[in-house]
Amino acid sequence: MDQVDTPPISEMILHSMFAPTPDSVESGDTSSPIGGLSVWQFPSLWVLRVGVAVALVVSAVVHVQLAPGYQQAAPGGIGQGALFLVQAGAAALAAVFVLFKGSRTAFAAAAVVALSSLAAVILYRYVQVPAIGPLPSMYEPVWYTAKNITAIAEAAAGAMAVAGYTLLQKHRLGSGTAARGWRRGASAV
Repeated sequence: MDQVDTPPISEMILHSMFAPTPDSVESGDTSSPIGGLSVWQFPSLWVLRVGVAVALVVSAVVHVQLAPGYQQAAPGGIGQGALFLVQAGAAALAAVFVLFKGSRTAFAAAAVVALSSLAAVILYRYVQVPAIGPLPSMYEPVWYTAKNITAIAEAAAGAMAVAGYTLLQKHRLGSGTAARGWRRGASAV
């Protein structure tokens, strides 16, 4: 009886996750985040996309809720409340972008928004930065529940966005084994 040479189960699982779909191969579609690979074959990418979007929405909602109270110091100008609304808008846009596009650019934008917001929270908590031009001094040397929630959400969104970017960078079409196929002897598509 002839012995059949079957690949290890781990290799078969990886191939099933990263193999191009028949539709993307026929059409030459490389619009998916992993260059012709179906995002449905890459479930961890969806988990990261949803996680980043949820964390950014949490940050946006808290900033919108806090904005009116912080704008009272500069009712007609650029106050902390107006900056909170700008941050909320940027977070909401980044959340939609990463959720619907899921590209490296979307993950990079989400990481920039989340990590810059986190940096601002930490900076203005521990350093008394004076007013710079039209930007007010936002030093606030206390932690409270809403600030903790936004800091945690921004840290989580930033970490997940960096992970998503790295994952897409590692597995993009044209680099490494993703372009050649996972099975030995598989021809490039």
